[in-house]
Amino acid sequence: MDTDCEIIWTQCQLADKKTKSLLFGSYYRPNSSNVTSLNELDASLLKLGNSVHKNNIIVSGDFNAPDIEWNSEYSSQSPASDRLLEIIEDHDLSQHVREPTRRDRNTRNILDLILSNNSNIISRKC
Repeated sequence: MDTDCEIIWTQCQLADKKTKSLLFGSYYRPNSSNVTSLNELDASLLKLGNSVHKNNIIVSGDFNAPDIEWNSEYSSQSPASDRLLEIIEDHDLSQHVREPTRRDRNTRNILDLILSNNSNIISRKC
């Protein structure tokens, strides 16, 4: 799936052919104001077509969205982060990271995300 964003996809089929395949995407967004990379992420997800609904999808990586509040009601403070939230909603994805992934003196941000279209495949056990 050729796009201009920094993403790589891999597919894993479990031995039980009746089980849905797992599609893993590893994504990197260069900076918090880059909307182009987000549009390319959206294009990449769109290229999956029906695979999005026929398989389990996990997209993880550094999304560089420090201004998004990942509580029960997602909210952001920039057009780029609004775009990321739109992509998550448009593709029926859920965000699973709840603890800060970047700490710098007084700042704690969730920059590294795990998104999936099936919350049952993500375990919160440590």
